[in-house]
Amino acid sequence: MMVLGAAGMSGIRWAMTQKLMVDDEQSANIFVNVYRFVPSSAVSMLLVASILEVKPFIESDFVHNSSVLEMCTFVLFSCAGGVIAFVLITTEVHLVGLLSSLSLGVLGQVKEVIQIVLAMIVFHDRLNIINVGGIVVAMVSIGWYKKCKSDELKEDDVAYQSIKQVSMVWTRYYIFCVLFII
Repeated sequence: MMVLGAAGMSGIRWAMTQKLMVDDEQSANIFVNVYRFVPSSAVSMLLVASILEVKPFIESDFVHNSSVLEMCTFVLFSCAGGVIAFVLITTEVHLVGLLSSLSLGVLGQVKEVIQIVLAMIVFHDRLNIINVGGIVVAMVSIGWYKKCKSDELKEDDVAYQSIKQVSMVWTRYYIFCVLFII
């Protein structure tokens, strides 16, 4: 239920981000846009983390039996995770500005299919016929969306060329970020 709720909230967040970029001229700037939705995200995450994670963390052996070096390493890795998350969020906001929240959702589905294929290769997971059917439906839908979007953009050749040039730079950046995390 939490994963399903997170997926729904993510879709709402990206749709609201796109709406904010369209309606408010200042929010076209990536960092202004991020600044506007980070406080509410931080408060909700802090609330959930304090309910679910603070007590187990305080009672863990890590807190009671760790050296100063281990605590510093923990803080360093936590900060590095925060920096990586910030880079990914700004990249996603920029992609929403270039394309749309729907396109970002479709790219998310591509990521999910890649994760499934990697799980099959690396961990030797097996899929049943329903899983394979779902992947086929997802890939056909992604391809159809790509074709429809490409046809739509080619009608407006100037917009197509500018998006193509800018998106190539950001696509390389995004791929670098993802590979860095992996």
